[in-house]
Amino acid sequence: MRPATRLKPSEAATLAPVARIAGEAVKMPAEVEQPTPNQFLEHIYTGAELEKIPPTSWLLKSKMPHGALVALYCEPGGGKSMAAIDFGISAALGESWWGEKLPACKVLYIAAERHAEVADRVRTNCKRRGVPVAKLGNFLLLASPAPPHISEHLDDLLDLAAKFAPDLVVFDTFSRMTLGIEENSTKDMGQVIENYLRVLRACGAKSSGLLIHHAGKDRTKGLRGSTALLGALDAVWRLDRREDKSLELVVEKINAADIPLPAYFTIEGVAMPDPETPGELRSVGVLVAKDYAQVASGIEGKLLAIMCELYEEGATLRKLWQAYNDEHPPTVKDAKGVSEATMRRALNRLRSAHPAAVEMFGGAQNSRYKPTAHALAQYQEAQANK
Repeated sequence: MRPATRLKPSEAATLAPVARIAGEAVKMPAEVEQPTPNQFLEHIYTGAELEKIPPTSWLLKSKMPHGALVALYCEPGGGKSMAAIDFGISAALGESWWGEKLPACKVLYIAAERHAEVADRVRTNCKRRGVPVAKLGNFLLLASPAPPHISEHLDDLLDLAAKFAPDLVVFDTFSRMTLGIEENSTKDMGQVIENYLRVLRACGAKSSGLLIHHAGKDRTKGLRGSTALLGALDAVWRLDRREDKSLELVVEKINAADIPLPAYFTIEGVAMPDPETPGELRSVGVLVAKDYAQVASGIEGKLLAIMCELYEEGATLRKLWQAYNDEHPPTVKDAKGVSEATMRRALNRLRSAHPAAVEMFGGAQNSRYKPTAHALAQYQEAQANK
């Protein structure tokens, strides 16, 4: 600890305020020991100042807050890396994912194992999208780094994070990047988690992290490892393989929102050149969103679900509004439900962004809305396979 310094009155008078009490700057009196200024005292707020703290903002609404640490886990071989790659490429290109249009983001993908396979899947994913790999200027792959809990490697990673300043960091996989650490030790895992948070802070205030992890031996107990990890996470995503071989991505835990609707995917083989046999092709799997997954988010996704459940023959805006508040009442006591104006805007967004999901019929004074046959079939299939 740095020793305290006793200042002369003339020296103390020239100092800027070094402490804040209840949000107000306070000058320390002369002829007293001056504490070393630190950021801790900058985080004291009065009631009035609390109003100025911005609310939670989101990279993915109700799924991944800005500045958050999120885990994606499933059983070995369940498709978690494919999901992370698809998410990362969508973010880098500014495309829709899990029902939400993403802004174009910088993505740092840290492949701690099988980086050649990750690169192969990135190329395959781009081919299926019809996008040249060279267009992924915002996507940076860091191959086979040493575990970042080792100090010299952590320093290198912090420097890279600060220079590249990614909006999203993918750590694939968490277990490989914590080699030598007892994952059931609260003390050891606490320090490792703090290192990952340091990486995110080095990236910028809004950078979010996605940890790719495994399920435990007991599937009912969720992701593997110490409870210190679960306690540090802002959200947990679970990827499940269903009987029809499709995948369901659900939010298992979220601190700052209600649990959103799941997303549904299939694994599709794409023909790629075989590097070991010139002229031959091989099949490489990539994740492909099913149609319903494109709107299974927020008010719009819940609204579409209500149409499919209750009004496949159509309903007026007012009926949809009333049904929505019946199905999704406010979670805060005495709070009002979603307004009719909010419902109208959500319906317009749904029709604008996904015209193949909802159709409107009837006169201008009595317009009715219903799911298209295609959207209804997708919804019913998803429900049947739960």
